Amino acid sequence: MLEALVADAKAELADCVNKGYEKGLKMHHNMIMKGVFNTAYHTIPYRAEFTKALGDPAKVEADMPAVWKTFAAIMMPLDAFLKETKIEPPPSDSWW
Repeated sequence: MLEALVADAKAELADCVNKGYEKGLKMHHNMIMKGVFNTAYHTIPYRAEFTKALGDPAKVEADMPAVWKTFAAIMMPLDAFLKETKIEPPPSDSWW
């Protein structure tokens, strides 16, 4: 989500959340959890409302690339480790 927010300053929050979900969690969710996500997805505020809730929207938008950089520096090596050690399970289409 954060990566998509930084990549496209005009993208709406819901689209960015969906991109993040598709890229990360969806493969691990069964039919029920996918339904829960879909329900929650419809409650996501507009990007402008979200940034305003975090503070000064201009400052929030300006700080977002630095936040992403810090987050990525932690998460990308972790993701690589999980894949290299095969701890990260393969995608599952099972219903449970």
